[in-house]
Amino acid sequence: MIKSLAIKNFRCFKDAGLSDLKRINIVTGRNATGKTVLLESLFLSGGGSPLVVLKLRAFRGVGDNAQINSATLQRLWEDLFWRFDTHHPIEIRGIGSSQDSRALLISDVGNGSLTIPLSDENGGGEAAEPSTESPIQFTWQYEGRPDFQDRPKMTPKGLQIETTQPPSPSIMFPANFTLNPEETANRLSDIRRKNKQGELLAAMRTVFPDVSDVSVENNAGAWMVYMSIPHVPTQMIPMALHSAGMNRFVAILLGIASAPKGLVLVDEIENGLYYKTLPDVWKALHRFADQYKTQLFVTTHSMECLSAAKDAIQGAPQDFALIRANLDENGDRWLDTFSGEKLAGALESGFELR
Repeated sequence: MIKSLAIKNFRCFKDAGLSDLKRINIVTGRNATGKTVLLESLFLSGGGSPLVVLKLRAFRGVGDNAQINSATLQRLWEDLFWRFDTHHPIEIRGIGSSQDSRALLISDVGNGSLTIPLSDENGGGEAAEPSTESPIQFTWQYEGRPDFQDRPKMTPKGLQIETTQPPSPSIMFPANFTLNPEETANRLSDIRRKNKQGELLAAMRTVFPDVSDVSVENNAGAWMVYMSIPHVPTQMIPMALHSAGMNRFVAILLGIASAPKGLVLVDEIENGLYYKTLPDVWKALHRFADQYKTQLFVTTHSMECLSAAKDAIQGAPQDFALIRANLDENGDRWLDTFSGEKLAGALESGFELR
């Protein structure tokens, strides 16, 4: 697990830090305080490739089809930096046990270059189109491995990224991003091959008791998760047709199982879930996270959702922490951490924690 985290010059955080992180970390705070940025910092630092930035653009709704060329290459990275100032290097550093510690440095090395070949690659004698190397350099540092550096390059064939490092296991579920049904199906297939689908089905039934079976099936050429329910006895149905809440809940459980000893990051955990199911949702998440040794960071705006976690937290306070994202009148943002014991006490007393 990541025990502490330091973030410098990344998006809205000039200098923020966290300590005493736990198995499940619940992130609260009002809008624009940096809750999603915290998740993004963790996802980016474990990604092993600048390509992760394109995923974050899609998650944010900035655009997953960026028009990248030599002139716009610099803009692709600018919004990662605090106040868009590339002169202050980004540092995201997570400290845990030796195998869990990792860091990402993003810096403007100031010498982006233009390479003009004298002939084309086929030796035809004609001048080929130039390539532009970005001045932005990514450096990943993993405990026990050599540093890995990459400077993306714009070539006539498009954006070129060097061979990536194996990423740390991390999966992010944005608040309003459409789930990929084939990705969820692949994760269920892995679970079934290991003969562990019973664990998933038991967790599903604590929240949705009408489910009797779950499997991977093909629908018009696309693989997706299907389920059996008593109201449709003649055949299984796509899980996405049952409810958006079921679809997202199962996707998160499968994400946890697919990232053992890794990270699962969930923005607005309560989305799509009926409030009466939330206590069982928290218990299922804790059970899966503990079983697979996966660390969770989840955000919420809902006091109902926080209150529903009380029983799970009281049962294992050592596995939980509360992170509060803060914003002052000068626009400065910072993060505070509170123990599971304090969180349980605050919920018992009915304190406002959002």
